[in-house]
Amino acid sequence: MKRTPTAQELNDFLDNMKWEDLCNQICVEEFSTRRVDDSNGKGNGLDAYKILDDNLLIGYQFKKYKKNFSDSQIETLQKNIKLAKEKCLTDFSRKLQKFIVVFNLNLEPSHYSVDGDLKKFESRVVKWAKENYDVQVEYLDLNWIHTKLLKYPHLCPELFEKNLSTDEFHAGIEPLEKKMNKLIEMSQGYKYINKLIEESNIHYSRAKEGNYLKKIDNAILNLKDAVRLLDVNGECIDLELRGKILMCLSGMYVLVFKNSDAINCAEEAINILIDDDDKAYCKGNWAFALLESSGDLSFSEKLFSEVLEYFERKSDSSEVIRTLTHLLQIYIYQDRMREVISYSAKLNLIIEEYIESNGELTDVILSAQGVIANSYGYLGDYGYVDYYRYSINIFAKMMDIYKNNGIDYMYYKVKVSKAMVLCKMDKEDEGKSEFDEAIFEIKAQLNRTHDEGLYQLLAITLFNKAFMIDGLNIVEKRNTLLEAKKMYMQINDIDTVQQIRDELDQVL
Repeated sequence: MKRTPTAQELNDFLDNMKWEDLCNQICVEEFSTRRVDDSNGKGNGLDAYKILDDNLLIGYQFKKYKKNFSDSQIETLQKNIKLAKEKCLTDFSRKLQKFIVVFNLNLEPSHYSVDGDLKKFESRVVKWAKENYDVQVEYLDLNWIHTKLLKYPHLCPELFEKNLSTDEFHAGIEPLEKKMNKLIEMSQGYKYINKLIEESNIHYSRAKEGNYLKKIDNAILNLKDAVRLLDVNGECIDLELRGKILMCLSGMYVLVFKNSDAINCAEEAINILIDDDDKAYCKGNWAFALLESSGDLSFSEKLFSEVLEYFERKSDSSEVIRTLTHLLQIYIYQDRMREVISYSAKLNLIIEEYIESNGELTDVILSAQGVIANSYGYLGDYGYVDYYRYSINIFAKMMDIYKNNGIDYMYYKVKVSKAMVLCKMDKEDEGKSEFDEAIFEIKAQLNRTHDEGLYQLLAITLFNKAFMIDGLNIVEKRNTLLEAKKMYMQINDIDTVQQIRDELDQVL
């Protein structure tokens, strides 16, 4: 994408209906919710729901407000909670355990004697619902929706100047959708095979509407059936078509993280395909699947190198950056310091030239900069301590970008990485300051909205603060370890809990 939309641009762009649709699609992706339709309880106070195993139900309501949190909006929420409590029993035979409202506000705290929206919500909605109806109320705000949209840009592509879909991220040559359309044209001479490919394309196109993984799986099943029908009496009736179907299958498998299947399809397809563009697509999928599955990294490097050569010939700077980033990751995994140094410098130079000539900062570049910063940290760990400073500079720039665009999770994550590098540089006071700021900000965000990713990031931050700051006083270290232990127990990370217990024994 050329530029990510800000949270305010997201709010201004969507009308009420589009806002509700986006909220629903994100909740489907994140929580596997179901939409309430007209035939199943219209007017029951809910827009979506999720049934839990213990006969309980979580209800969701999507709201787009024009102004701050007003008295009338509070009264409407109270009526909906009361109605949802009653209707869940009659319509679903379930008890409403939790009511989550998703709205386009970021609730402000109180200022001096003036009650802020956050206090109003907590006292007149959260507390009221618990005391009167035994319902737990939470909210997800504009910042949360904005962060999730950046995770699923395909849900609202019109907000991005140039949308970068998930398959483009992995393949990078042309969208898988275009390859599927070409496949439909190519298979028109085979009635049933053509029908299967068309249905596969429909499943793939609808994946962005929700239940992403399941619909991609359905697309895969249709393509597999198409491959099967090409075999007649043990012989393939159209080898070229088989190669292109397998090529698309490899892309589908990468999207759902089935790396072994992606590798098998790409390996067979690459021996059939003739077109250089198709071959590069296949090699990219094959190499990426090997990298993600920690497979044969030497062969993954060979494939990525061939893809890199192809993109360099085409003068495609964006894909050169992407491919170099993957190669740099391989060199870090293999402890090849000479290549890490040379490729970090090469990648950094290409990025600078790209930004200077294009004037745009894409997600590909941000990802590459993160890998460069990590590579510099890696070099610092191996005694090249000057690289720590380079890593800090990149992290600082990335933090500014994420903060200015309201991408909170990535801002906190980079801030923690910066804190860790500062501690390695023996700048523990500065590192502690970054850790403490990150902990405070993440906790404040968790008080406003529930997010499992943020919860885990907070646990990681507490853990690293306790273990990386040698000069931390005993009381603060103990309290930090105890808090981290509690969070890791809830995450059910037993190994880390034991590591914390061992450290606590030494501290106490």
